[in-house]
Amino acid sequence: VWEGATRVFRSEYLLYACLLMLLHNLTSTFLFNGLAVLVSEHIAGFDERTTFFSHVDQVVQVLAFLFQFFITSRLVRYLGMPKTLVMIPFLLAGGFIILGSSMGLVLFAAVQVAQRSLNYGVLGPTKEMLFTVVDRETRYKSKNFIDTAVYRGSDVTASWIFKGLTSAGLSISQIAWMYVPVMGLWGFGAWRLGQIYTRMKSAVAEKPGD
Repeated sequence: VWEGATRVFRSEYLLYACLLMLLHNLTSTFLFNGLAVLVSEHIAGFDERTTFFSHVDQVVQVLAFLFQFFITSRLVRYLGMPKTLVMIPFLLAGGFIILGSSMGLVLFAAVQVAQRSLNYGVLGPTKEMLFTVVDRETRYKSKNFIDTAVYRGSDVTASWIFKGLTSAGLSISQIAWMYVPVMGLWGFGAWRLGQIYTRMKSAVAEKPGD
């Protein structure tokens, strides 16, 4: 674990991967908690809430399947890794601007569906691709550190941030506006990560015997 963490903090590439994970979790946790609050306010009864969430999950699974099997590989092939990674925060930024301007349960659910679908269908597969251009030690030690300590730590941190902002009296729409700059930082980090990946992939392809 310690060696995996050390490799992460010595690598610009892996630090951008951590930034990508952190900012994604900040976004996804806000959408998860925000939707729970809105459902609690607008839908009465356990059965009705369960039905609503089941419909949301069903749409997410269908869209994620379509992305994984038919779209993501083509996006990476034709757009390249930088543009593919940037596409996610760019699309979500538009959704957050809409939420900040016009809050509603169905609209909020639609943005969360988009975020989860892009996560499972695009970000997940491309995140795994990022580790195909690093050495074996990094792939199995640093990746494990990122997928556990960084992922879970950022998830908990994001929950604390949401709790703190709502406790301070901010509405969900106001918090949505605050997340727009987060999308900008996410986009910058995704672009840099994609550029480094492309450069490393070219270097690996040029090695004799590869």
